[in-house]
Amino acid sequence: MYDILIRNTTVMPMTEGGGLLEGYDVAIAGQRIAALGPTGTLGADATRMIDGANRFVMPGLVNTHTHMGQTYHRGTAEAMLLQEWLDQDAPISSSMTAEDVYWAAMLACCEMLHAGITIFADMFFHEGQVAQAAVDSGMRAQVAQGIMEQFSGDDLGRGPAAEQIARSVACAEEWHGAADGRITARLAPHAIYSLSPATLRDTLAAAKEKGYGIHTHLSETTLELEWCEERYGVSPPRWFEEAGFLEVPYLAAHCVYLSDEDIEILDRDGVGIAHNPGSNLKLASGRARIPDLTERKNLAVGLGTDSAGSNDSLDLLKEAYLAAVVHDWPIGSTPARICLRMATCEGARALGLADEIGTVEVGKKADLIVLNLESSRMTPLHQLERTLIYAGRASDVEVVIVDGKVVLNGGTLTMVDEGHVLREARERTARLFQW
Repeated sequence: MYDILIRNTTVMPMTEGGGLLEGYDVAIAGQRIAALGPTGTLGADATRMIDGANRFVMPGLVNTHTHMGQTYHRGTAEAMLLQEWLDQDAPISSSMTAEDVYWAAMLACCEMLHAGITIFADMFFHEGQVAQAAVDSGMRAQVAQGIMEQFSGDDLGRGPAAEQIARSVACAEEWHGAADGRITARLAPHAIYSLSPATLRDTLAAAKEKGYGIHTHLSETTLELEWCEERYGVSPPRWFEEAGFLEVPYLAAHCVYLSDEDIEILDRDGVGIAHNPGSNLKLASGRARIPDLTERKNLAVGLGTDSAGSNDSLDLLKEAYLAAVVHDWPIGSTPARICLRMATCEGARALGLADEIGTVEVGKKADLIVLNLESSRMTPLHQLERTLIYAGRASDVEVVIVDGKVVLNGGTLTMVDEGHVLREARERTARLFQW
């Protein structure tokens, strides 16, 4: 007896070398994919049947870098560099209560579920509230309580570094493995330029002692690169390597400015890069060397939206489109396929979760999305991967399943009162921005 049976569909498994499976059924039992087979071969004994005709099933999208608490900042900035944007953002973010962060995270969860995102990796403050939002909305999440001492010489009011590290560890200990394993955790030192070497090393020591990974920003701008080389005499990746950070699971957001030597340093198992093309372009940070990075043997490169403040959109298909068109891909290469892998299996690998999610395989967690093929946008359908990346949109997502539970059905969220979330978000935004 299956809990869910998706019948007569096309499956995009995203496995290594795996092609499309047409006319297939997908069976789910509990949290996991129980069986795949040609339509009719799995029987019809299921609690819930989903008609997959003129639809296709693929792994849920993996958002490898977010700041969920900043969702209220959507549409507040443009034509602004990262440093200016952070200066503008800091007072609002510092004034947010834990409840403010919860409802901002709930708003982000609603948007991401509509876009087929089943897991996000977040770095913010009051991070327990972000984890709670993931639990309440049915999402999977990797949370990391932020650690940030200063920016532009201003005290951010987060307290002494030792207390921030302790809070980051406490958050990880409380939430890692929660919600039947849907929640995992890391520690989140913000960046090399916003923390002292002593605080960075103390954070790493705590991560090693407790067995957690690290989520940080790395080589995002030329200013960061120049600052690090002037102060420490090395690039940011070299500094983190020499300090021992690459000895634990290490997720680095942005990585726009990497030398050949930096890429060699990062090309190892356990290291993931979160590529955020929309945010990088909007903040004029530049274009990362994605065609070079995705050719590496060990390094995992995923996609991220960054926050709704610096990106405005939490649509990973949009990010995949940008990644496929803004970079100088070699003639004859397959950017659509590469970017789909970044959005699914490579993103899962970047988060250290490739054994559980990122592909449609028997035994994997049932984090799946069903997309509509019956639309003018998807017609004609010469090649599904290319059509999805270059023409697909969040609105093509009809069903989202996380951990074996339907959390979006026919475009409607099943675990969240979306109207309530929108009302809370509007009221809190008005107060925080003093409208």
